[in-house]
Amino acid sequence: MIPAVKMSDIVPDEMSAEEFQKRLYMWFEDRGLLAELRAHLRKQMISALRDTSIGHVVTQHKQGVSPKTQAFNLLVGEFLLRYDYHYSLSVFSTEVPLTNTLPEVPLSLNSSLDKDTCKAWKFAEKDMWDILETVGVVRESEIGEKIHAEYYDRGEQPLLTCLIKFPNRANSNFDILASTNKYEDWVKAVVEILRDNKIGGEHIKEMLNSITSIVHEEKKHIHQECANLQAKLYEYEKQRHEQKDSTQKQLELEDYQVKLLHHQNLLQERYHNLIIREREVQQREYRLNEREQELELKETKPENTNDLITQLQTENRKLQTIKEEQCQQINELTQRSSILLRDLESTQAAVNILTNNNPMNLLGTPSVNRLKKGTSETQARPIHKPLLHSSTSDEGSCSTNILQEARERLKRLELESEEVDRHYQQFKLQWSQDVANRAANKKSSTVKNGHSLDFSDLELNKAGYSENRPCRDVDSYSSELDQSISSLSKSK
Repeated sequence: MIPAVKMSDIVPDEMSAEEFQKRLYMWFEDRGLLAELRAHLRKQMISALRDTSIGHVVTQHKQGVSPKTQAFNLLVGEFLLRYDYHYSLSVFSTEVPLTNTLPEVPLSLNSSLDKDTCKAWKFAEKDMWDILETVGVVRESEIGEKIHAEYYDRGEQPLLTCLIKFPNRANSNFDILASTNKYEDWVKAVVEILRDNKIGGEHIKEMLNSITSIVHEEKKHIHQECANLQAKLYEYEKQRHEQKDSTQKQLELEDYQVKLLHHQNLLQERYHNLIIREREVQQREYRLNEREQELELKETKPENTNDLITQLQTENRKLQTIKEEQCQQINELTQRSSILLRDLESTQAAVNILTNNNPMNLLGTPSVNRLKKGTSETQARPIHKPLLHSSTSDEGSCSTNILQEARERLKRLELESEEVDRHYQQFKLQWSQDVANRAANKKSSTVKNGHSLDFSDLELNKAGYSENRPCRDVDSYSSELDQSISSLSKSK
């Protein structure tokens, strides 16, 4: 239970009337009783005023109400009852007769059950359909079934709220209902309204005539407005179609431009691809030309190489022939030098006999052993073929000529050997360059058996030639030859 006064409040022993009134007012306001008291007092006041002479006059004037107005009044009354607007409902019920359709508003302060009953109250289904048909909603229509379901099945909203949820459909139904009414029914309804207001017959006829003329004028005006609106609508439709056509054409033009730009980009891309392909074809053609040239060089190089090898082999054979001739000449020269040595020994023996072993002469004459030593050295290093004469007086000049001729031939042999070495080095360098070019181009290929190069004979021949080359040290040989010739001249 909730106490009437809060325990936290300090209650004095003695309380004045003003303070008591203030506390009582605050308590009523906290409990929500002030609004109910005010509504109860106002209803009692209105009920008391209804019994006076003024109240009877107002009630008599309000008795003639049309069914449509009565339907609206019932909708408003139910709305006020459902949302607990009891004071407004009490005032509204005194000014508008509700024909005892709505329940009585609870007047006691503790009638919570009656309040719940009022909130749960609804129109009977028959009354609901009568009200809806009065305001223009047909029973079999879709909007009527929706309002019926909304009002009875889906919530606690009043019928007025359910009707307002579908304003467009309701208005269309109102228009349909109004269009189905005949002119005579409308005239009868107007006459009934005027008679209810206690207007005379002549005045009614005048009003009907004026209303008819006004209606005709309004019809003409409406027809004129309708024609103007139709013309405007036709112009608007025409402009809309033209605008639609222009927009369609503009869209088609933009679409065409987009497609054209797309095709242009495709053509440009294809053009670039063709240029790239053309460059690739040119590069391939250039490579093919290089390959053809290389093949031609490969075909021509073996022939040139074979010719060069043949030439070198011919030169090698010539050099071998020259070498053999030189060896023969050296052998002949060695034999002649040995003959001269024997003659020199016999001459030395004769000189010794004639001079009787003179010591001075022995000192001035070279010994035979020394000459033998020089002869052995000359045998190790051969000389060219000499020119021999029968007289002993010309032997000194012959030896000099032989020495000069030997030196000249040695020089020629050295020059020929250097030339052969130079040709060989050039050939070897050219061949190494060809091999390097093939490796750089990554196009190495094996040489056919008919065009293979065999340098073994050339190397061996050159090696043999270098081993059998006469007179490796020309200066030493020439110095020894000079010594032997000088000794011969002194002995003579």
